[in-house]
Amino acid sequence: MGYLDNLFDEEEDVQLSASEAAVPSYLHSQAQGLEAAGDIAGVETPSISAFKERESELVSSFRTRFPEGLFETDDPVGWWEEKSTINSMNQIVPFLGYSTGTILQAIPYPAAKFLGLAINTATFASQYNANLADTLQEHEDRAGRPLTDKEKQWAAVVATGVVALDRLAPSRMAKDLLKIKGSDAARNVIIKRINAARQNLAGSIKTGGKYVAGKTALEGGTEGLQKALQITTSQDPDYLFTGEGKRSVVEEMAVAGPTAGILSTPGATVAATSQNRDISRARGDATRFNKGEKSRVSTIYDETGLDLDADLITIPEAQGVFAEGGKILEKYGVNKGLRTRGDVGVFKPLTAIKRARDRQTSGKSFSIFNNILQSFIPTGTASGEAQVTKDFYSVKDTTSGELLSAVTDIINKHSNKLPGMGHLGQRLDPEINSYIKDVLTGKVNKDPKRLELNNDIDIIREKLDLANSKMKEAGVTVGYEQNYLHRPVSQDAVKKDREGFIQDLVESSRKSGKESLFISEKEAATIADDIIEGRDPDIVTSKYIKDRKKLRKGLGKQSFEKSRSTAWDNLSERYREQDLGKILEVYLAKAATRVASAETFGSNNADKLSGQLDELVKDGSITQEEVDRVWDMYDAIHNVYRRDVSENERGWRKASKALTTVGAVTHLGLATFSSLTELVWIGERAGFGNMLATLPAALAYTFKGIKKGASGKYVKPGEGAQALANLGFNLNPAINDRLDQMFSTDRSAVLNMYFRSPFGAFLTQWTNFNRNWAAQTGLQMMNRRAKSIDRLSGIDKRRLQNELKENGITMDEFKQLAELSKVDGNVSINVINEDYLNAELIRSNGTKTRVRDLLVPWLHKIVDDVVVHPKATNKPLWMSDPSWSAIAQLKTFPIVFGNTVVKRLMRKLNPNNCSSDFGLAMSVVASIAAAMAVAHIAEQMKAGIRDKEPRDMTAWDLGNMAGLTGAPGALLGGSKYGDLSTSLLGPALDGAINKTFSEVINPFLVDGEPATAGANLIDWVGESVDSALGPVGMHFKPFEEIE
Repeated sequence: MGYLDNLFDEEEDVQLSASEAAVPSYLHSQAQGLEAAGDIAGVETPSISAFKERESELVSSFRTRFPEGLFETDDPVGWWEEKSTINSMNQIVPFLGYSTGTILQAIPYPAAKFLGLAINTATFASQYNANLADTLQEHEDRAGRPLTDKEKQWAAVVATGVVALDRLAPSRMAKDLLKIKGSDAARNVIIKRINAARQNLAGSIKTGGKYVAGKTALEGGTEGLQKALQITTSQDPDYLFTGEGKRSVVEEMAVAGPTAGILSTPGATVAATSQNRDISRARGDATRFNKGEKSRVSTIYDETGLDLDADLITIPEAQGVFAEGGKILEKYGVNKGLRTRGDVGVFKPLTAIKRARDRQTSGKSFSIFNNILQSFIPTGTASGEAQVTKDFYSVKDTTSGELLSAVTDIINKHSNKLPGMGHLGQRLDPEINSYIKDVLTGKVNKDPKRLELNNDIDIIREKLDLANSKMKEAGVTVGYEQNYLHRPVSQDAVKKDREGFIQDLVESSRKSGKESLFISEKEAATIADDIIEGRDPDIVTSKYIKDRKKLRKGLGKQSFEKSRSTAWDNLSERYREQDLGKILEVYLAKAATRVASAETFGSNNADKLSGQLDELVKDGSITQEEVDRVWDMYDAIHNVYRRDVSENERGWRKASKALTTVGAVTHLGLATFSSLTELVWIGERAGFGNMLATLPAALAYTFKGIKKGASGKYVKPGEGAQALANLGFNLNPAINDRLDQMFSTDRSAVLNMYFRSPFGAFLTQWTNFNRNWAAQTGLQMMNRRAKSIDRLSGIDKRRLQNELKENGITMDEFKQLAELSKVDGNVSINVINEDYLNAELIRSNGTKTRVRDLLVPWLHKIVDDVVVHPKATNKPLWMSDPSWSAIAQLKTFPIVFGNTVVKRLMRKLNPNNCSSDFGLAMSVVASIAAAMAVAHIAEQMKAGIRDKEPRDMTAWDLGNMAGLTGAPGALLGGSKYGDLSTSLLGPALDGAINKTFSEVINPFLVDGEPATAGANLIDWVGESVDSALGPVGMHFKPFEEIE
């Protein structure tokens, strides 16, 4: 404090308070130490000297209110407050520096350890600087003159001892903060910890008080020793034994001790809550231990058939205020009510089944539940769970890609196109259409002059034969269906003449001569509506299966199974599909669906799934409600959920589809800009470095797509397009299943065309660009790790192991994937080389599999993790019911985003989930910040297009725009598209009800102002048209000037 004591003697007016002078005082001492170091080293430091003088001038504006010492003042508390405030930075900076550095060095991540070391080193340097300045001032005061260079060198040596003492308290408190981190998770240790007695409030306060007292005494003592060391090594060591010298030592102790006590509060809190926190951690460790134990006995059952009970740790009831509050909520059914509403309203539909799995204790029941669960949905990324079986969608998409990618490219090659229209309106040349059909059906022989086309026909035949063999391998009975599937009914033809089709089908069934196959008009009407609505009449519904298995009571038998019969043989050709592209798409897509269903649920009326549920029912492991939920999900993924409804409800579904189409077109013309945030999640999921490395490939995909669309000619697909096709994406240009599910819940030709056009801001093309970039980034991540697999750092290896585990792949299998991909000795994992994809490898259990069956589902999952794709399995069950499509509109994306991306982010941020990973956690924090920034940019762009002032965006608004608010954002984010009623009802239904009454009916009937009603109607239509024009509306607003 010597330098400040001199300043306190100044008689200038007070201009700075003690708190205002604290930083300049600290900076002055740092500059003084650096200046002295320069003098000692013989280096001139003019800039540092100038800086020191500027800070000195600032501090000189402060005048103490207590020029006397502690023992002379009448206000010791005020004296201490002033002195501790102006010297506070000398303790705050080391405390914060060592705390931050020590915590970072405790994180098992090289970058964090290096950063922690750098911060600790810089903190030590600043401490040394401050103590050197203080020691120089003390020695100069004792000498009564400026110090010589030799004396300055001696002061520098003394400062080393002073800083060693000065480090004791800050570094100790920093290390104490680390006591909040993990613990030993061994079984016996967990049991001991979890059964320890909780510390009550009085005990916690006592523990914290002892900690503060100890740190106060430690810092006060070390500060006194520092002062004594500085005096005894000065030119007048006897000063220490004078009354004034002793008082100066005591004053240093009095200032520093209590300040350290205040700074030790965080550490005291850690110490005070240590025992109870350890019990809470032990509960989490016990939960994870039990989960691992259940997985262990489940694996034993899968491999040996031996059913063992898991040796679980008994977890005592939680105690404390929050636990007691939870018990009260549970007692009155609040928690159960919230769970039920969450299961129904916003959560994934199989959340209840996951809870049912987790409550099992035997290897058999856990295994069966786990297999059922994973037959529907893959394991969540960053969940740490092992994928043990294939899920329906991964098999379907993999098979679709294999069967359809080459076929759709052939159809595209021989189709007529219009320049600038891309795939819109393309149609297979009629002559080529007839030629290919006739060759495939054996009506004509190949024309030897048409070599390329004949080769393409051979490829189509190979894929048809492959589809047939795959169905047989999966156990699907291929008989009359094959003939029917090769001659599918035309959806367009049935739409045009529904009544004629019904009568023709009834008559056709009569011609079969088998009364059991006769189809009534009511049954034919149901089949007609299924065809019109895009449902497959061949799909067996759970209603029929459950009736046979008697898992539910009171269910009538269905008749749609008659569609798989000779009843169809005599159907008029005018109702058959004539377009070869549609014939092949229908047949091969159905084949992929039936293969996936047979492999995951059983080929004989879902006999595998039925058998699994029978076992759980017999053991009493499953409730009837849970059985029903599983069967509802079976229907939902087969697109037959609530298939049988009344005529009135079918009518409402048609009206609802029209409403949602209008709602999407009038509200989502600028949705592409809202989707800009998807780019952020590519880097978060597969690494920002990998993302940047694949930018050229992503742009090449875009440029080739533009060339293809603009030329009106066939352009051979590039690597990006081939990759997406093999992953099962973009196989049918007339369908965009992702956008259909997000905005309509059903196929919509209008929306497909709209979002491929400039009016819809090319949302379809943007989606495909993001998917391609995500796929390229995922492949880059795989290749990078494969190339350095023997040199991976501990944390990178752990990340790879977790990634592989969650995709059902072992490290040895990944090494085989890499080895098989090598070209000229270089690893080249990809999804476009058919020879590589069909290459076989030996799995860890000794079975053979293809590269395709491991790699494609893994990469597909990475893409879906980034470009959220609503499916029956990741959205609430009610959203799979077309009757609710109007209300579901605009809620699907945020809810699904919350159920997938947000949950992944939370798992990465949770240090108790799986294993903590600082790097992943930091990437999540950075990604969230980046997503909110991109959302803000997107809003600015949309405002510019609309020629309006940008909205004032709160943090909630930005999070909602980025999808981070999930279900709450879907329900409460009305400001995004309108008011709360718009958010709850959906824009289409809200417009049809609220706006019609408030803007048209009410002014006309209630207010008696038809002119106002008419003007409102024109304004409403005008706004809707302007909005539907999307980015084009920036230059053309036909209704803008209407008065």
